[in-house]
Amino acid sequence: MWEDDEDDFEGMSDEEFKKQREEQHKRLYEMPIMKKAIEIRELTKTITELMNEELDQFELRSQMRENAYIIGPKIAGAQGSDSYLLSMENAVIIKRAARELQAETSLAKEMKLIEAHYLQLLRNDIEEFRLLFLEWIKTFDTYDRYDDGWGIFVEGA
Repeated sequence: MWEDDEDDFEGMSDEEFKKQREEQHKRLYEMPIMKKAIEIRELTKTITELMNEELDQFELRSQMRENAYIIGPKIAGAQGSDSYLLSMENAVIIKRAARELQAETSLAKEMKLIEAHYLQLLRNDIEEFRLLFLEWIKTFDTYDRYDDGWGIFVEGA
Protein backbone atom coordinates (compact mmCIF):
# COMPACT_ATOMS: atom_id res chain seq x y z
CA MET A 1 0.00 0.00 0.00
CA TRP A 2 1.06 3.57 -0.39
CA GLU A 3 0.30 6.84 1.23
CA ASP A 4 -1.97 9.24 -0.59
CA ASP A 5 -1.87 12.17 1.82
CA GLU A 6 -0.59 15.48 0.54
CA ASP A 7 1.81 15.73 3.51
CA ASP A 8 3.71 12.71 2.19
CA PHE A 9 4.70 14.68 -0.88
CA GLU A 10 5.46 17.96 0.86
CA GLY A 11 8.94 19.19 -0.02
CA MET A 12 9.21 16.70 -2.87
CA SER A 13 10.28 17.98 -6.25
CA ASP A 14 8.03 17.42 -9.23
CA GLU A 15 10.56 14.92 -10.54
CA GLU A 16 10.62 12.97 -7.25
CA PHE A 17 6.82 13.00 -7.09
CA LYS A 18 6.53 11.73 -10.66
CA LYS A 19 9.10 8.98 -10.03
CA GLN A 20 7.31 7.79 -6.87
CA ARG A 21 3.95 7.71 -8.65
CA GLU A 22 5.44 5.76 -11.57
CA GLU A 23 6.90 3.20 -9.14
CA GLN A 24 3.53 2.81 -7.41
CA HIS A 25 1.81 2.39 -10.77
CA LYS A 26 4.36 -0.22 -11.84
CA ARG A 27 3.95 -2.20 -8.59
CA LEU A 28 0.17 -2.14 -8.95
CA TYR A 29 0.22 -3.44 -12.51
CA GLU A 30 2.74 -6.16 -11.65
CA MET A 31 0.38 -7.64 -9.05
CA PRO A 32 -1.05 -11.01 -10.16
CA ILE A 33 -4.56 -9.98 -9.14
CA MET A 34 -4.39 -6.83 -11.27
CA LYS A 35 -3.00 -8.78 -14.22
CA LYS A 36 -5.90 -11.23 -13.94
CA ALA A 37 -8.42 -8.38 -13.64
CA ILE A 38 -7.08 -6.94 -16.89
CA GLU A 39 -7.34 -10.35 -18.57
CA ILE A 40 -10.95 -10.64 -17.42
CA ARG A 41 -11.73 -7.15 -18.68
CA GLU A 42 -10.21 -7.82 -22.10
CA LEU A 43 -11.80 -11.26 -22.47
CA THR A 44 -15.19 -9.87 -21.44
CA LYS A 45 -14.82 -7.06 -23.96
CA THR A 46 -14.08 -9.55 -26.73
CA ILE A 47 -16.87 -11.92 -25.74
CA THR A 48 -19.47 -9.16 -25.53
CA GLU A 49 -18.44 -7.81 -28.93
CA LEU A 50 -19.04 -11.28 -30.40
CA MET A 51 -22.42 -11.79 -28.73
CA ASN A 52 -25.59 -11.83 -30.79
CA GLU A 53 -26.94 -8.34 -30.20
CA GLU A 54 -30.41 -9.18 -31.52
CA LEU A 55 -30.91 -11.92 -28.91
CA ASP A 56 -29.64 -9.76 -26.03
CA GLN A 57 -33.03 -8.67 -24.74
CA PHE A 58 -31.69 -7.88 -21.23
CA GLU A 59 -28.68 -5.82 -22.38
CA LEU A 60 -26.48 -8.46 -20.82
CA ARG A 61 -23.49 -7.38 -22.88
CA SER A 62 -23.53 -3.97 -21.23
CA GLN A 63 -23.93 -5.43 -17.75
CA MET A 64 -21.03 -7.84 -18.28
CA ARG A 65 -18.74 -5.06 -19.48
CA GLU A 66 -19.70 -2.89 -16.51
CA ASN A 67 -18.85 -5.65 -14.03
CA ALA A 68 -15.58 -6.49 -15.77
CA TYR A 69 -14.48 -2.86 -15.95
CA ILE A 70 -15.11 -2.08 -12.27
CA ILE A 71 -12.73 -4.71 -10.88
CA GLY A 72 -9.38 -3.11 -11.78
CA PRO A 73 -10.10 0.38 -10.43
CA LYS A 74 -11.42 -1.09 -7.19
CA ILE A 75 -8.22 -3.12 -6.78
CA ALA A 76 -6.27 0.10 -7.25
CA GLY A 77 -8.49 1.85 -4.71
CA ALA A 78 -8.05 -0.87 -2.12
CA GLN A 79 -4.33 -1.14 -2.74
CA GLY A 80 -3.86 2.60 -2.53
CA SER A 81 -5.66 2.97 0.77
CA ASP A 82 -4.11 2.73 4.20
CA SER A 83 -7.57 2.14 5.62
CA TYR A 84 -8.57 -1.45 6.29
CA LEU A 85 -12.20 -0.39 6.12
CA LEU A 86 -11.88 1.24 2.68
CA SER A 87 -9.86 -1.71 1.38
CA MET A 88 -12.54 -4.14 2.53
CA GLU A 89 -15.32 -2.01 1.05
CA ASN A 90 -13.53 -2.12 -2.30
CA ALA A 91 -13.01 -5.87 -1.89
CA VAL A 92 -16.74 -6.40 -1.44
CA ILE A 93 -17.46 -4.42 -4.60
CA ILE A 94 -14.87 -6.52 -6.46
CA LYS A 95 -16.39 -9.75 -5.16
CA ARG A 96 -19.88 -8.66 -6.15
CA ALA A 97 -18.80 -7.64 -9.66
CA ALA A 98 -16.92 -10.91 -10.21
CA ARG A 99 -19.84 -13.01 -8.95
CA GLU A 100 -22.33 -11.10 -11.09
CA LEU A 101 -20.09 -11.51 -14.12
CA GLN A 102 -19.93 -15.24 -13.44
CA ALA A 103 -23.74 -15.43 -13.14
CA GLU A 104 -24.10 -13.43 -16.35
CA THR A 105 -22.09 -16.07 -18.20
CA SER A 106 -24.77 -18.60 -17.24
CA LEU A 107 -27.53 -16.36 -18.57
CA ALA A 108 -25.59 -15.67 -21.77
CA LYS A 109 -25.21 -19.42 -22.25
CA GLU A 110 -28.92 -20.01 -21.61
CA MET A 111 -29.88 -17.24 -24.03
CA LYS A 112 -27.44 -18.65 -26.61
CA LEU A 113 -25.82 -15.26 -27.11
CA ILE A 114 -22.43 -16.84 -27.87
CA GLU A 115 -20.85 -20.28 -28.01
CA ALA A 116 -20.50 -21.80 -24.56
CA HIS A 117 -16.75 -22.46 -24.79
CA TYR A 118 -16.04 -18.71 -24.86
CA LEU A 119 -18.06 -18.28 -21.69
CA GLN A 120 -16.20 -21.16 -20.07
CA LEU A 121 -12.91 -19.38 -20.72
CA LEU A 122 -14.25 -16.39 -18.82
CA ARG A 123 -15.57 -18.57 -15.99
CA ASN A 124 -12.11 -20.18 -15.70
CA ASP A 125 -10.49 -16.74 -15.46
CA ILE A 126 -12.98 -15.69 -12.79
CA GLU A 127 -12.14 -18.78 -10.74
CA GLU A 128 -8.41 -18.04 -11.05
CA PHE A 129 -9.17 -14.47 -9.99
CA ARG A 130 -11.14 -15.71 -6.95
CA LEU A 131 -8.12 -17.68 -5.73
CA LEU A 132 -5.84 -14.65 -6.17
CA PHE A 133 -8.45 -12.51 -4.39
CA LEU A 134 -8.46 -14.81 -1.36
CA GLU A 135 -4.70 -14.38 -0.99
CA TRP A 136 -4.77 -10.66 -1.74
CA ILE A 137 -7.28 -9.71 0.97
CA LYS A 138 -5.07 -11.44 3.54
CA THR A 139 -2.50 -8.70 2.86
CA PHE A 140 -4.76 -5.91 4.11
CA ASP A 141 -3.37 -4.25 7.23
CA THR A 142 -5.93 -4.71 10.02
CA TYR A 143 -4.21 -2.14 12.22
CA ASP A 144 -6.52 0.64 11.06
CA ARG A 145 -9.77 -1.10 11.98
CA TYR A 146 -12.30 1.36 13.30
CA ASP A 147 -16.05 1.61 13.53
CA ASP A 148 -17.37 3.98 10.90
CA GLY A 149 -20.87 3.79 12.32
CA TRP A 150 -22.06 1.10 9.91
CA GLY A 151 -20.82 -1.88 11.96
CA ILE A 152 -19.21 -3.74 9.07
CA PHE A 153 -15.64 -5.11 9.18
CA VAL A 154 -15.35 -4.32 12.88
CA GLU A 155 -14.42 -7.00 15.39
CA GLY A 156 -17.34 -7.95 17.56
CA ALA A 157 -19.89 -6.42 15.20
